[in-house]
Amino acid sequence: GGAFIMAWFVSPAARKAGPAAGPFMGALASGSLSRVMTYASAATIAIGLVLWAQVVEGAPTGTRGLLLSIGAVAGFVALGIGHGLQGPTARKLAKVQLEVDGAPTPEQGKAMAELSGKMATYGTWLMWALLATLATMTLGANWLG
Repeated sequence: GGAFIMAWFVSPAARKAGPAAGPFMGALASGSLSRVMTYASAATIAIGLVLWAQVVEGAPTGTRGLLLSIGAVAGFVALGIGHGLQGPTARKLAKVQLEVDGAPTPEQGKAMAELSGKMATYGTWLMWALLATLATMTLGANWLG
């Protein structure tokens, strides 16, 4: 849920606000949100693995097992994007934004624009991976065939 709120509401609002959003986004990224999102994603993955193991009962077979397995892989892809790409980029962006005192220097502006672009790209990838996880796991959990 937190990833969707960030991607659909907070990040677009920050882009509209422009440089004025820098201190807020820097404080947000350097605060406890990142830590909470890490713990929440780890708990979600752990619980998902337990449930997946109970449903597929060993080797994933049939359509249900295939859908749940695809969902699990998509979930790990989302985890990798979030923690391997988006998290480090958010920390770099926060560092630059916290260094800005008044108007950003040309170098700071360039770095913020580049990192913000990467954040938007990674956010899009993350949303697709999460939607694939949600769709395939929902279909698999409710498969009657």
